[in-house]
Amino acid sequence: MAELIPTGTSKWWRFERYEIVDGNIRPCLDAKFEEYDPWSKHEISRGKQGHRNAPYQGLIEICSKVAVENFLILDEELLGPEFRLTETDEKKILGWCSENGLLGVLTQRLEMINFQQRWESFDLTRNRRKITRERYKILSPTFTWYTRVGDKWTEQRRGDMNRMEPFLADQEKQVLDPTATGHVLLRDHVRRWRNPKWQWEELPGSLAAFFPSVSDDERSTYRYPLPLSEAFWREYQEPVREFLLAARVLNDACVFLQRSIKDRKVDSANPDFLTGAGAFRHLLAPVSTGIGVGSNSEFTEEMSAPSLLSMCSKMAQLDILNSSKYMSKCDSCQLVFTSLSPRAKFCSAKCRTRTQKRIDRAKQKSKLGEATGE
Repeated sequence: MAELIPTGTSKWWRFERYEIVDGNIRPCLDAKFEEYDPWSKHEISRGKQGHRNAPYQGLIEICSKVAVENFLILDEELLGPEFRLTETDEKKILGWCSENGLLGVLTQRLEMINFQQRWESFDLTRNRRKITRERYKILSPTFTWYTRVGDKWTEQRRGDMNRMEPFLADQEKQVLDPTATGHVLLRDHVRRWRNPKWQWEELPGSLAAFFPSVSDDERSTYRYPLPLSEAFWREYQEPVREFLLAARVLNDACVFLQRSIKDRKVDSANPDFLTGAGAFRHLLAPVSTGIGVGSNSEFTEEMSAPSLLSMCSKMAQLDILNSSKYMSKCDSCQLVFTSLSPRAKFCSAKCRTRTQKRIDRAKQKSKLGEATGE
């Protein structure tokens, strides 16, 4: 049986309320911001048939309920240009985000952000007659970059000490070459899941869709907040299209794995298995594991994930690998779910009741037709 990653090893962030504006999911202005543990919700869901309370299961449910074209992203093209959401669809997406936060589609991709060279201030100390020490500020052309290790982002600076200038407040933060642009190192595990290569992209094109509040003139020079910081989440917006694409890839990965099961056996040469397993491999690529200390002061496995998407993928993987669970597809809502019983047909009591009512109505209609001779 695959063991659950201990709770509390990878945190996430959420606002209490979100809204959809111009096709982007963003926090409401007065919404409360908080850090929470997604794994505690998954732990509660363990042992319950269907895992409907797990964050990833709610995400998969959105894919089955949202009124979009019936297709599998891993089979067909991505969402078409005429894609539209109904009011009901928006409520389902916003409800899930209020409970769990945004997926972090951008942080799933990013590895490094390099900014343009700017004039930055440094504090220097010099000896004065070997008696007193004098502190003073200087300006130096400086490269700043963000790097990620696991789920931790750090900011680093490197100044050119061969080009020092006297400190001038008006000159600080100015870009040396306005025609230059920063770059990001990323690997897109969603849109290019079949072959996600590392690549450098220009800063404006990579981040513009997720920071629509930044004007066109500032996109090349804007100092974006450190990823996963509170300042980052207050500016970050997730396009609905990107949110659904990411959720759909996870959904379809589960669907293809479920298709590959024949008589409770998995054929490793089955194309459906290869497609589903390949999708999971890339969804989980940014996840790293290490060693931590558990609640009993003993060594335990620790997980670091840069996005909620990768955490949801890890939760789904653990439930699929759990040898006491069986992977099924709901006869009512077509949702892929895990169950303790190999004969389970429904993911929840609600779906079972809905199907039973449908059968009862059909029987009553049939009897009524026989009685009236129709």
